[in-house]
Formats: sequence, structure tokens, C-alpha cells
Amino acid sequence: MVSLEIKPEEVKAIDRDAHTRLTTRTRPTDTIPVLKAILMELECLNNRVSDAISHVSQALRSLEIDNLNIVITDVQKVVAAHFNVSRLDLVSHRRTQDVVRPRHIAMYLCRNLTTRSMPEISRCFSKRDHTTVMHAIRSVNEMMKNPAFAEEIRYLTDRIITGTHNQED
Repeated sequence: MVSLEIKPEEVKAIDRDAHTRLTTRTRPTDTIPVLKAILMELECLNNRVSDAISHVSQALRSLEIDNLNIVITDVQKVVAAHFNVSRLDLVSHRRTQDVVRPRHIAMYLCRNLTTRSMPEISRCFSKRDHTTVMHAIRSVNEMMKNPAFAEEIRYLTDRIITGTHNQED
């Protein structure tokens, strides 16, 4: 595993070392390999910083989701109301487009806003297989390329989150 600890001394050492290596060169052509080496060191450090940021971001997102206390039925209710279908339609075996799209969106939001696993989510949608949830997530991710659709998902996400907090107050 990559070490996520980045010590300030490392950055200072690269800076000091780079300064020393650059100022001791007498000809401009001597500095090119030195600059390349410094660039490589900085790229490595940047990759480690990016990895650290990614890990911290994932951990923070996980903690935020845990603290929201959103349950699958909250998501189902908000999505059903938004698309003007009943919650029972979402969990039914119907495969018509007017139900499938909201169902996929609800599954996607359940995965992103709850701590539930795919099998747990699938059980809340008429005991469907967890691969159905995987397909729903892939479908919604593909549709997210459309800015209007992505905005609709953000709107639903906000409604679910604010709805959950309003219930706690």
C-alpha cells in the first residue's frame, strides 16, 4: 500500500535539493537532466498527495452517509413522488418505462445515500437480484452524462437529504 503520510520535510528536502542541484551547474545544458529529475520527484509527490486526498474524501463521504440515517424507504418515497408513481410501482415486477427509469434512479440513490449493500437494496425492490442493482447503477451513471439528468439527480438527492433532516428536527 502506498504511504499516505506526506511529511513537510519531504517537500522542503526536494526544494532544498533542487535549489542546490540547479545553482551548482555552470552550463545551461547541465540543468536539463536536473530539472527532469526534480520534475519526476514532484510528480511522485503529487501522486501521493492525490492518493491521500482520494482516501480522505472517500472516508469523509462514508462518514457523512452514516450520519444522515437515510433508509431505503425514504429514497423510494421521494423518487415515487417525483415521478408520479406509487412506491408499490417501484417495488413491483412491472417493466414499463414509466416505472423502470424511476426504479433505476431509486436504486442508484439508495446505493449512494445509504450504507446498504446491493443485495440489501435488491431485497427492498421485490427481492430482485443484486445484479439488477448493478445494472441500474451503470444505467444511471451513463445517463448522468446528460447535464439535465445529472441536475435532476442532484435535486432528488437534496430532497432526500433535507427530508431526512427535517424528520429528525
